[in-house]
Amino acid sequence: DALPISPLSVSRCRRWKPPPVAFALKKNTNLKPPPSSSFLSKAEFDLLSLRSWRRETLFRYSTANQSEPLRIFIFLTLTLCFLFSFAIADAVGAPPPEPVLPLASVGTFGLFWRERSRRTRRLLRLERECLVADLSIIARRNVVVGGQRETTVRSLRKERRLVAVAAPAEVLARVEAGQLLPLRRRLEAAKVDVVLVATDAPFFKRTKGTSVCDPADPDAWRRAFDELLSADPAWGSGGSSGGSEEGNKTDDDAVATTTAFFALGFDGRSCASAATVPNFLELLGANFPPLNFQGAGAPVDAEPGLPEQAAFYDALTNGDLAKMETLFGQVDDADVDAVLDAGGRLDPWTSQLRDDNRPSTLVVTDADVAFADDGLSATTTAVEATDDQGKTLLAVQRWTRQDDHWRLLSHATVPFAPNVAAGALLRCDHRGCVLLVNARQQ
Repeated sequence: DALPISPLSVSRCRRWKPPPVAFALKKNTNLKPPPSSSFLSKAEFDLLSLRSWRRETLFRYSTANQSEPLRIFIFLTLTLCFLFSFAIADAVGAPPPEPVLPLASVGTFGLFWRERSRRTRRLLRLERECLVADLSIIARRNVVVGGQRETTVRSLRKERRLVAVAAPAEVLARVEAGQLLPLRRRLEAAKVDVVLVATDAPFFKRTKGTSVCDPADPDAWRRAFDELLSADPAWGSGGSSGGSEEGNKTDDDAVATTTAFFALGFDGRSCASAATVPNFLELLGANFPPLNFQGAGAPVDAEPGLPEQAAFYDALTNGDLAKMETLFGQVDDADVDAVLDAGGRLDPWTSQLRDDNRPSTLVVTDADVAFADDGLSATTTAVEATDDQGKTLLAVQRWTRQDDHWRLLSHATVPFAPNVAAGALLRCDHRGCVLLVNARQQ
């Protein structure tokens, strides 16, 4: 039987109204806000590594490595099961297991320790990246992230890349004048900021014309580099070192222990590092391809290179060996010597300039030149187009002044195009050329 409903109860039901929106929102104000930077910077104990990490470190690791902790727990569980197999069988009333079964715990424990060590190294690398992200820099560019002159490394993510170099002031001065000044426009095309940290002086003489960043707190940067140099080599182990002996030649043996660099990508992850001075040409080719790049053949507003640079490309494309020999100075390049000492093969210019081997259709644009303060050395750069499909190379030539003429010391090229990582590096001097091929792309 249906329950009787009076008209009064129906009218009351019709007059019912939901609670006000303000009341509903007030009841939901207990929802937790998203994690803040102060929350992520706090330490949290990790059971697997038996040490504390920043919460940001554990969060970044868990988002990128979800299956690795599961493998570690599986290997640990198998180790305990194999090791106490007789006790477990006796407790559940099962027949005794094979006598060799406890020995299998040695193998599973080895797998557990291997996976645990890998995880700890990854966490250590992430911890250092988070440490570096809290450091501040003073940008010397006209436009910086957020319109502020001073900013943190963390705020550069998704906007700029970063290369930080720590070395004695004398070494940094040579790096800025010898590498950063000639490659200033190429670094900007790749959206790379460079911060130089002097390990033996608060300040050093800067080179005009570069947009290198300064450390806002030099002591904090030095402490960060000291920690990186004193720890194990997990930092930056996943990328190319991009190191170079250039700018690091000195009689002081202590320089080797006070010189280091690391490079960060758009995501703030380390992509290269070494306890030496970086080779920025290799970094541009291997880790930092350009973003806003017009490419060969596009109109550019660049200062012209040396006339000798045009003569070099004329001899290269036309196969003029006599002209090439007059352009080069009779000085062996140290980078070419290093390749030869390691067992590399040198192709002489007689082979490079053959009709079936020379780049007769090479198109060269966007020439640039940077002179040293003494006027006795110069560095030219250019963009080389090898075909009409957008494949371009970045070329760097180093010159010296001899007998009122510019003599070529070295010539080097790396691939330089958007979304293209360098698979090879070409180095040349007066003897010929050597080719370095990335082992991952062979």
